[in-house]
Amino acid sequence: MQLPDCLGAIHKVRLPSEMPPHLTRPNPKVVLCAIVIIVALAAVLVVRHATDAVTVVLIGLLAITALMACSWWLRSITSMALRRDFRTAAVWDQSPLGLVLLDPFDSAGVIRILDCNERTAQLHGYSREELIGQDLDLLEVTPWKHLRQAWFANLQRHRVATGESVHRRKDGSTFPTEYFTCLVTVGDQQLVIGMDHDATARKTAEAALVTAKEEAEAADRAKSDFLAVMSHEIRTPMNGIIGFTNLLEETSLNHEQRDWLNTIRQSGETLLTLINDILDFSKIESGKLDLDLRPTAIDKTIEEVTGLLWSKASEKQIELLCWIDPNLPPWVLTDATRVRQVLLNLVGNAIKFTSTGEVEVRAEPGPPPADDGPPCLRIQVRDTGMGVPTDRINRLFKPFSQADTSTTRQFGGTGLGLAISRRLAELLGGSVELTSTSDQGSVFSFTIRAPACDAPQGAQDPAYIDEAQIDLRDKVALIVDDNETNLRIMANLLQRWGLHPLRFAKPADALKRLNTKGEVDIVLLDMMMPGMNGIQLAEQIRRNHPAREFPIILLSSIGDTELRKAGDLSVFESIIQKPIRMSQMLDVLLNAMIARSGGRAPSAHPFPTQRAEQLAETFPLHILVAEDNVVNQKLIKQVLHRLGYTPEVAAHGRAALQAASEQKFDLILMDCQMPQVDGYEATRRIRGGQAGEHHRSVPIVALTASAMVGDRERCIAAGMNDYLTKPIKAEELKSILKSAHRGEM
Repeated sequence: MQLPDCLGAIHKVRLPSEMPPHLTRPNPKVVLCAIVIIVALAAVLVVRHATDAVTVVLIGLLAITALMACSWWLRSITSMALRRDFRTAAVWDQSPLGLVLLDPFDSAGVIRILDCNERTAQLHGYSREELIGQDLDLLEVTPWKHLRQAWFANLQRHRVATGESVHRRKDGSTFPTEYFTCLVTVGDQQLVIGMDHDATARKTAEAALVTAKEEAEAADRAKSDFLAVMSHEIRTPMNGIIGFTNLLEETSLNHEQRDWLNTIRQSGETLLTLINDILDFSKIESGKLDLDLRPTAIDKTIEEVTGLLWSKASEKQIELLCWIDPNLPPWVLTDATRVRQVLLNLVGNAIKFTSTGEVEVRAEPGPPPADDGPPCLRIQVRDTGMGVPTDRINRLFKPFSQADTSTTRQFGGTGLGLAISRRLAELLGGSVELTSTSDQGSVFSFTIRAPACDAPQGAQDPAYIDEAQIDLRDKVALIVDDNETNLRIMANLLQRWGLHPLRFAKPADALKRLNTKGEVDIVLLDMMMPGMNGIQLAEQIRRNHPAREFPIILLSSIGDTELRKAGDLSVFESIIQKPIRMSQMLDVLLNAMIARSGGRAPSAHPFPTQRAEQLAETFPLHILVAEDNVVNQKLIKQVLHRLGYTPEVAAHGRAALQAASEQKFDLILMDCQMPQVDGYEATRRIRGGQAGEHHRSVPIVALTASAMVGDRERCIAAGMNDYLTKPIKAEELKSILKSAHRGEM
């Protein structure tokens, strides 16, 4: 190889723009070679002028040595460059990415492929030889030729570019790719190196995720639609039940009838609360459940829960007991509905899983808070039921889970209640914990953060004693009950009001005490006791003490029908159904003591026929009611009639539009779900002027059985001024009527 050819070969080797340090730093061998070359060149010059043969030979040897050293140096540099070229070629050919070298300045105005690796050829179904020299648009579904200038200008600004594209294979099929391009300079020429890979797998996964997301959203919409429909269909008859119950309460009823009616109303409200709980489940899952913090009488809330569940306890002949610590504040700030919801679940479960014995509900101050937040309030629900094995306690608080699959078959239930209860307790600042041992009963501890607060205007402590009526202090009360827990609760309750309790677990011991020391002011007897029940004991007491110098009160956990069959009830001054409510017990004690003193016992619950508040006299309004349900029509008419109003009623939205076109109204109560024209569309048409100019601004209030998230906003967006959820509460309706008259809507 001649020197020019060798140098030309070296020039063709791809070298980096910056040589590695081992090639740029001074090398002794290279320096020595350079010296020898210089000596050799000098020797050549001397030979031309030398005449001595020996000198010529020596100089010739030096020249040959210099040429050999130069040849070694050139081979060393060439070998290093070639080794680097081989490594680069290995990376180029074996890369898992498609690599391509592009010339964006081809004379034909295209982006020319100068070189590519085997992976690029495989991805597109070509050979390397077929691709080299071709226009890049051969591989692109969307031509790049017209974008060449803008693409390259952007590449010059940022040096790199990434993106996605769709490539075409040799057989015409297409596939998605992700690419990365960068600008490189080779000599004085700017080229582009591109790297891409097949994105089919990622795109398929993304499409599957999008499909799954759309299906989940569709399922969620279907669930929401189903809940909305069920809410409407259930709330509509509930509106009639609760509404007419409220109307009936305003009539003349005896104590027993009023108590039954009150139970019906509370049961309806509880069912309504459960419906709301179902609707709130999606809020709980998404963390969007809002609390309604208001002054709450915890003792009243607990008594309402135990009062609703006593019949279930009575059916199983177990004691349902309630104890409120006197150190609790009368009123606390919390969400009474959520507290009631949790207690209904805990007490209901305790009764369900207890076959014999008792269920006790205790409310007391909780442990001191670790921070400076509100104080804790603790409610414990203790039962003597089947208990829960320690290793299965955590399962109870997981959604749709119970301690044992056989539990579902035996007792029913979804296993959702405790999970919701714990989440609600956490929202209230507390928790729900369980302590239990198999076959030894359970204790659920329900804690909340509940600061003391003032009573709402017009409210009164249920256990308040009016000293102007009578003073119970220092009176002696004899209690007979075979249940030790109930004895303790009753004694503590009487002590709170200043009485001195005498406790006996056996009827014989109580009779002995009365026969030897008869100074008692009142006697309280449990009905269900072994050997002698409460009626038999009372009859014996009356035989021993015929003068009736003290009243006898029966505490019963069985229903009235069974009680009447058990014996003569005339021996009793009064009968109290368990679980005992403090206010009820206090009323009975006051009445009994007043009657004994010769006074006229005032009714604990005076229920004269009430004259309806004539709101229309102060706030006159001409009202249109748009409602398609006949029961709800009747109810809203009765409610408004009792307030002094005579409303017009339309059976659907089209009839409401017609009525508003013919008469001038001051207020429209609009049901949302109606045939022909629904409430939303009717409102939009009224606001659009189809019922006259006056009604463009008339107050329109939604009467709806829908209570899903966003329903209120939908009503407001349709042009309504306010929103009432069925069953309609009288106080909320009165507030709407007053605001409409004052022009405050």
